[in-house]
Amino acid sequence: MVISWWKRWMPHDELPISFRPVRPQDFVLLRQWLEYPHVQKWWSSPDEQITRIGAHLDDPTVEPMMVEYGETAFAYIQICRLDGERVSEPALQDQPDGTVGIDQFIGPPELIGKGLGPRFMNIVCDRLFAEGVPRILVDPDPANNSAIRAYEKIGFKKLKKAMTKSGPALFMNLDRQEYEKQ
Repeated sequence: MVISWWKRWMPHDELPISFRPVRPQDFVLLRQWLEYPHVQKWWSSPDEQITRIGAHLDDPTVEPMMVEYGETAFAYIQICRLDGERVSEPALQDQPDGTVGIDQFIGPPELIGKGLGPRFMNIVCDRLFAEGVPRILVDPDPANNSAIRAYEKIGFKKLKKAMTKSGPALFMNLDRQEYEKQ
């Protein structure tokens, strides 16, 4: 099932944040962002990431999207249905059916620390939970303290550390019933 809410929904509040699918013409900007030290430290090589993002364009279980502030793209997010991943990634085998994983980063370094990350993540979480997703997972590197703090601000809880195919990860979860209580 492909999540298609970005086509019909945009918040009308103080931060005009919207989402749209990644297009091949976005690869130049994505490569630039992936070369910034604050992104490259946590993501693999820009060439490898662009190849992966390109493969996701035709993958019905992954939605790669650009996040825009007004008309300007400032972040990348991918939303992945993890039901199929549980077979190939042992660290995911104990997750409930319907769990969704999110990977994201802010590109321009001058936009780090402005509150945009938690804001757009809250928008995404609101929409996913409204569509019935029971759990959202993120998996920052255990040494990425700024990402971990940002996820905790949203309400994510530390679940477990694991070695994944991509390296060490701190799995953090946000469950719909807990989020709705906030």
